[in-house]
Amino acid sequence: MLFRQTPKWVKNFPHELDKAALENLAKSSKGSFDKPREMNFVLYDFTSKNDVEYAISEIEKDGWKCRAYTQEDEPDKFIIECQKQDYVLNEDSYPRDSAFFHRVADLHNGKYDGWFASN
Repeated sequence: MLFRQTPKWVKNFPHELDKAALENLAKSSKGSFDKPREMNFVLYDFTSKNDVEYAISEIEKDGWKCRAYTQEDEPDKFIIECQKQDYVLNEDSYPRDSAFFHRVADLHNGKYDGWFASN
């Protein structure tokens, strides 16, 4: 049943961790994988408020809403959570946005933590 609910592009996704997470989302979506949903990406390990501000500025230009806060485990570092409502997760949007957030983290001295989405 999972194969009927999981889009072909997910089954062929090259990165195993992302593929597993996407397959779990497809399974929990019960056949509604391509419906609009809330999507979130998380970046962390920023040490400069300027880097946080520049990263948020770049991300928000792409239509995401962001919030930044200090990391609990390292209070001198920051996390940025980015959210978009009505996100349609597909073979174009997910690889593009995943690469975008990796690039923003690298450019602004942070790290990419991952993503989560509503069912």
